[in-house]
Amino acid sequence: MEVKPELLKELINGSRKAHRELFDMFYKPMMRVSRIYCTNDDDAKSIVLEAFMDVYNNIEKFDGKASFKTWFNKIVVNRALNQYRKNKKIAQREPALEPLMMQESFDAGEDGSDIIQKISADEILTVIQTLPETERLVFTLYVIEDYAHKEIALELGFSEPTSRWHYSNARKRLQEKLKMYNITSTSHVNA
Repeated sequence: MEVKPELLKELINGSRKAHRELFDMFYKPMMRVSRIYCTNDDDAKSIVLEAFMDVYNNIEKFDGKASFKTWFNKIVVNRALNQYRKNKKIAQREPALEPLMMQESFDAGEDGSDIIQKISADEILTVIQTLPETERLVFTLYVIEDYAHKEIALELGFSEPTSRWHYSNARKRLQEKLKMYNITSTSHVNA
């Protein structure tokens, strides 16, 4: 899903029709991104709508170095992080924690297959959304957005060891929840 140069020109010229076309193209994909960071749909919608306004107001800054979807995705993620920082003053409340040694992948079944490959994206999203907010953000930034712990720490206002601690806790909680939902490496296999 890429934006054609003609649509970009119309957006730069402020065409309402182009705004609507872009909205129709990107609302659902950006809502999926936003829902990862938000605990409720109202907050997710707010972030996406604000991100659309950012895109409309800054479309001339899109340089084409990355895909339009990647650029837009980054705006949504930044909006979500800004909302998080505004709502939480975690830098003052959370103690620095010692880094923990952690395993880098979900436990695989005896057959060596990965649990994550056996469940749908919606099931994964549902389980991720049950995590506490800070753990969900750290996990999402690290696993989905490919941020380093140093970058996450800078974005969220705490230390790198704290980021690693939240990631470790998120992984443990996710593994427990997957087991609780009876999602194992042998479930959801083709019959």
